[in-house]
Amino acid sequence: MWIDGDRKRVELDADPSNPRASDVAITAGGKTTFINLQNKTYFHKGPARAGSTSSGLFRLPWQESRIKGQPKIAYRDAGTGPTVGEHPTTRHVVQLSYALEGELAGVSLKGDVEATVLVLIAPTLPHDRAPNVVQTGFREVDDELTRLLSALEGMILGSEVSVSRKLDGGPAFRETTTMSVDELKLVKIEDSLFAIPSGLTYQEPVYAFPGL
Repeated sequence: MWIDGDRKRVELDADPSNPRASDVAITAGGKTTFINLQNKTYFHKGPARAGSTSSGLFRLPWQESRIKGQPKIAYRDAGTGPTVGEHPTTRHVVQLSYALEGELAGVSLKGDVEATVLVLIAPTLPHDRAPNVVQTGFREVDDELTRLLSALEGMILGSEVSVSRKLDGGPAFRETTTMSVDELKLVKIEDSLFAIPSGLTYQEPVYAFPGL
């Protein structure tokens, strides 16, 4: 990953035995370009809007659902974190919970979602203006998450998102996803890193990704 202000380039190691939707993602100028190096295609995607997409982690097993009442969202400073390279970090925790209601095949359903979001911030590194650690797909939650995380000065170098979901009266199902930066160096970045390579073909995506 290379980061220069609001520009970002993320590369995955090539693996011809495991075809995937994209190998490179370049964010610049308010949009993200996904590049598939194996079939030489690319596709542009505009900035995500709260509510435009959502993770299945934050919904119960039905698509049409809504938050009942007011979600509970609380932030706390969790103190000093580990040093990454030469950069000290601080820990920050956001806890959220909300009740869901909806219908499936004419049957009313209710349930609850609880989540803990932990982020590691390096205050000495450039500020992440648009942190994208987590997106629930519910505007009333995502707007507050964005406000809280955007207020943290520095670069996000790690995160852990733990989510618990359960239908009314049923057992809880918990999933955890993590992201960590193990190696970090300050380097001079060429503008060409954020340009689309020549020889690629634009291809409208299937299932929202190029190459499929």
